[in-house]
Amino acid sequence: ILMTGTPLVNNLGELYTQLKIIDSKLTYISPLKFIEKYSKNIPELQKLLREEYMIRREKKDVLELPEKVRQLILYPKSTMSDITLQENKEVLHVLKQVVSDSLTYDDLLKTLHSSPPLFERISKLRHLIAVDKLPLLFDFIDNILDNDQKIVIFAHHHDIIENIYQHYKDISVYIDSEVEAKERDRRVLLFNNDKNTKLFIGSLRTTSFGLNLTSANVVIFAELDWTAAVMHQAEDRCHRIGQTSKLTVYIPIIESSIEEFIASKIYEKEYMSINLLNKEAIL
Repeated sequence: ILMTGTPLVNNLGELYTQLKIIDSKLTYISPLKFIEKYSKNIPELQKLLREEYMIRREKKDVLELPEKVRQLILYPKSTMSDITLQENKEVLHVLKQVVSDSLTYDDLLKTLHSSPPLFERISKLRHLIAVDKLPLLFDFIDNILDNDQKIVIFAHHHDIIENIYQHYKDISVYIDSEVEAKERDRRVLLFNNDKNTKLFIGSLRTTSFGLNLTSANVVIFAELDWTAAVMHQAEDRCHRIGQTSKLTVYIPIIESSIEEFIASKIYEKEYMSINLLNKEAIL
């Protein structure tokens, strides 16, 4: 039996690999042909999965948990500094060409490996935007704290985590990849059990699994991940057995920025996954 909680993360090619392990008959079709065939007919693939390959139960089928809602918060692009605005404009222009069909394969390779490489520029731009967004993020956090709620905040860059922690040092704990296991456990216990510890700040990739943070019913993503599954796993540190209140997940992003582009790609991946894996297609 091949088992996985997240059979589809980014594209149908990931599903092909798993199905081929189960059924060697799939060797007659290449991964590219598989993607080309079924990306245009999700209901047919869903039917095939249910009838021949997959038994799937969702969390809602086996657990009674409070409601979980997500809210996207859009800040105006004027939030970005002049330097960030210019870099954002240039990077988005190139990125939209890359994801379109307007470039030849050779031109695509040249674009990806230009100097500096596109992915390096994207990474630096995401960091610039995260820094520009910090003052707004602090105001938003303050408003929630006024309601005496505990908050879990996820971020990607170390200095963003450090900035948030230093701003709320007296009422927060943080965990990143440098925190050892014993200290990590101590900080989780402190957050869950100490009424004066209001904020948990976690590295998105480091703390998106294995932790129980059910004392909080608010999650904020200070930064995004390219993969919806990583973000779902992160927010589910709070949405699991032990949670007694409705969970609200806030995703603050800046409009017309690389963040909005990433958010749109996350939605596309998630929409495809929902349509494919749900018991009834919603297309």
